[in-house]
Amino acid sequence: MIYSKPYETIERTLADQRRLSDLCLRRREMISVEHSLEQLQTLYNALPAA
Repeated sequence: MIYSKPYETIERTLADQRRLSDLCLRRREMISVEHSLEQLQTLYNALPAA
């Protein structure tokens, strides 16, 4: 394990937090319940009538 100065570790952690936060915000729409229900409805509508 490579030990770094405490402030480098803090900076790296904050950068990771910002990156993960941005990623979460970008994916929010994709993983929303509303989006999932729309996908399910599309698949359901594509099924042949019984």
